[in-house]
Amino acid sequence: AGGYEMGVIAALAKQTNKIGVIGGADASEIKRGHEGFKAGAKSINPDIEIQEVYTGDWTDTAGAKEAAIAGVDVIWHSGDGIGLGVVQAAAEKDMYCLGNVADQKTLAENNVLSGVVYQWDAIIANVFDDINNGTFKGRAEDDRYYWINAENNGLGIADINDPKGWLTDDDKQVIADTWSKLQSGEIKDYLPEDIQ
Repeated sequence: AGGYEMGVIAALAKQTNKIGVIGGADASEIKRGHEGFKAGAKSINPDIEIQEVYTGDWTDTAGAKEAAIAGVDVIWHSGDGIGLGVVQAAAEKDMYCLGNVADQKTLAENNVLSGVVYQWDAIIANVFDDINNGTFKGRAEDDRYYWINAENNGLGIADINDPKGWLTDDDKQVIADTWSKLQSGEIKDYLPEDIQ
């Protein structure tokens, strides 16, 4: 859900027809986010150009920075040290990036447009509720996972920070409406079947 929303924001804020997404390793969780990003962007503009890069290393700040400079208006990252490289590139090229895990606006106040924010407290509360109710089971017993997502409030979105004025009021309404639909489960099943 977070990747989908980032794709919507990127597609609405773009100034040309090019946006991007950068990850560290091509791991299942990251691939899900990237595919969500692509689906969200294409829900706004089916013809948008999306550059996707995997650095192969979560800590390759320099590699991610170099990849992020490659001619896109808005780029989302999904990973630790690479995220710092993306934010640095956004600041140097005066473009926008979208953060991940926490609100990263303080890293580049004129260049971090928004981002996915993990809200672990909602999931941890669910785990403890299951423990207290006697319904907690390990993965080996019932394949139960505790995902963080929009529907269970495990994911949030950082406030829009648009000093460049790339988003209109109508764009901001689409962003808010999309997030509401993700939270209610109205938007789902947007990932390819092989990675759902």
